[in-house]
Amino acid sequence: MRQLQPKRSALLQVMARHPELVSLVFAFVFAILANRTSPSQSTEYPALQPKVIFPAYSPVKDYIYGSMQMVRQHIQNSSTEVYFIMYYAHWDGESLETATEFEQAAYLLQGQVTFLAVNCWFPSGSCRKSVPLKYFPMLMAYNSNFEGIQYHGILKTTYMVDFLERICSPVSYVPNDIELGKFVAQTESTVLGHFDFSHSLQPSGYLTYYQAALLSLEKNPIQPMPFGVITSSKLASSFGIVMPRTVYMTRVMNNTVVYPRSSNFTATSIVQWAHQYREELVPWIVPNPMKSLRLSKQVKKKPFVLLLTSDDPSDHFKRNYQQLREVAMDYYNCNGSSKIQTTVEILTAIQLQEEQIEKLKFEIKKRTSSSVASIKCKQFIFLSRGCVNLNNYYNPQVHFSVCCNLSDSSHRNLNNNDARFRYVESENERICLDNAEEPSCSSHDNSDNRGAFHLPSSDVSPPKYNASYIAAIEEMKSAMQFTGLGCHTNRSVNFFALNWDEYGIIAKRLGIEPESKRPTLALLDLENEVEYIMESTYNVSNMVNFLKSYTVSDLIRQLKSTPVTSKEQVCKDNNVVCVTEVTSATFHEIVLNVEKDVLLLYYTPWCGFCNSLYQTYLDITKVFQSSQNLTIARINADANDLPWEYTVPTYPSLLFYPAGHKSWNAKFPDDEDISLENLVLFILDNAVRPLEF
Repeated sequence: MRQLQPKRSALLQVMARHPELVSLVFAFVFAILANRTSPSQSTEYPALQPKVIFPAYSPVKDYIYGSMQMVRQHIQNSSTEVYFIMYYAHWDGESLETATEFEQAAYLLQGQVTFLAVNCWFPSGSCRKSVPLKYFPMLMAYNSNFEGIQYHGILKTTYMVDFLERICSPVSYVPNDIELGKFVAQTESTVLGHFDFSHSLQPSGYLTYYQAALLSLEKNPIQPMPFGVITSSKLASSFGIVMPRTVYMTRVMNNTVVYPRSSNFTATSIVQWAHQYREELVPWIVPNPMKSLRLSKQVKKKPFVLLLTSDDPSDHFKRNYQQLREVAMDYYNCNGSSKIQTTVEILTAIQLQEEQIEKLKFEIKKRTSSSVASIKCKQFIFLSRGCVNLNNYYNPQVHFSVCCNLSDSSHRNLNNNDARFRYVESENERICLDNAEEPSCSSHDNSDNRGAFHLPSSDVSPPKYNASYIAAIEEMKSAMQFTGLGCHTNRSVNFFALNWDEYGIIAKRLGIEPESKRPTLALLDLENEVEYIMESTYNVSNMVNFLKSYTVSDLIRQLKSTPVTSKEQVCKDNNVVCVTEVTSATFHEIVLNVEKDVLLLYYTPWCGFCNSLYQTYLDITKVFQSSQNLTIARINADANDLPWEYTVPTYPSLLFYPAGHKSWNAKFPDDEDISLENLVLFILDNAVRPLEF
């Protein structure tokens, strides 16, 4: 103890000199005591209850706790072969938006497809551990006999329903040459398989081919590759296909290719082979981030024609799109191929048939009895079949046969070398129902009420041509052969289609503001920043003339312009100090007015330095507000296109356009400060008309 006393004294002296050490020692001691006296197990707090996004009465079964075991049990007890699962997070905004569309699709396909939803974010749920997700929501379609297929399409009800209907029937059966012609004409590339069904309903290789059709839907749900099966050995032999379990691809613009028998006959291999040799003459633009680089390369290769149209997934024929395909196929028919010509003729015929059938279906829906229908008839019929058979939606036991009489006085053959189809057009065409005694007829109006929107006309230096030049251009276009034109000119174009409803924002960025979503054709040259709009009615004939005019440089560039607002009218009041706002449509009237000197500021909304100049620009406007010979204006160069001679490379830029000599415009020096004093000197140095202060 005596030996410890000196040490204690020394310790007390140190603590007296450094009192902060006392606090540190006590804190350390209390921390040790607290750790030893705390419970051995940490306190567990109950997980927050997830939000329910589907009501109890919904056809969608929602597993909010993410239990995959319960999902599998539900699937085992389900009576449907196809089920659609939405993996979501209850806090995710896009998941909540998709839930509404998902539920509507469930109502439409109730009893045909089982719809399930799983909260795959819930921390203690098995979904979060077993299903790897990169984003929410993720939609997967499953078939009871095949693996799951992810849905990459548009998250809207109509697109989901179309995708699921294709999942239920991924393969089309082609029984004869007429149906085959219609099937292969609607796309540039079609996969066909021939299997021997004489001894089995599931011949060798058929299930693999069926699975390949399903996998193809996952690859491109917007523009899926059609898969068909030829059930007739005689029909297959006409193509030189003798051996069963043969897969080949028909291509409109090129030769047919056969899947090599030396390759593995697997679904994945067939899909890879099909997309490797696939042709897409008019692909749909889908701004998917995963495909943005590929799309960028496509549209920058050369100028391209863009069709803007509404895309109804339930309309598999897509009339406006098929009309553009007709033009594109003829445009690139370099060798005058009869196969391409026949395809175009079949498309025209199918289009007329689809229009008439829709009219007939609409009329039948309005009737509850099988009375005689008085309908306008303009019908394409296959002579080998005679009539078109329809079912009554309200009574499946009643069948209607619709026939159009051939008129010897008014008809034209689409293909004189092929008597299988004929277009019938007469003043009085007859529709006969099987149970009608006295058929009635009505005349048909052949007028086309379709139209395209018209953009605001621009007054910026419109080109003026003399009569002889115009006559020479028209003579050149009339003598020009359109078939194969894309192969014989250095101004060839590509073709694309864009869905108005989903990606209209892209059209707006191009300066296209339609009053109604009617089909519109634009020709864009991104490299030269030029765009042209076809303002005439959308049809094949006008599209042909539009492309001919582009080939001979006879189109006027479309200038994007902001709408004229009341703000510009305020500047006419001399008691108000303001800057005149110029647009593309008013540029010629204001800036190129030969009677006035004009100081023009080029600015953009995203230019920070432009904003800092506004006060100075208002000050210079106030200085010269009494001058009637000087206009001080500005233009939003980001929202208004101008002819190249009036554009500037940097923002902000100040240009002075003197009266009487607009081509002698002067640019404010880049190395000088844009101050009030310098602006006054700049105006005085370049003004032609007398100024007032």
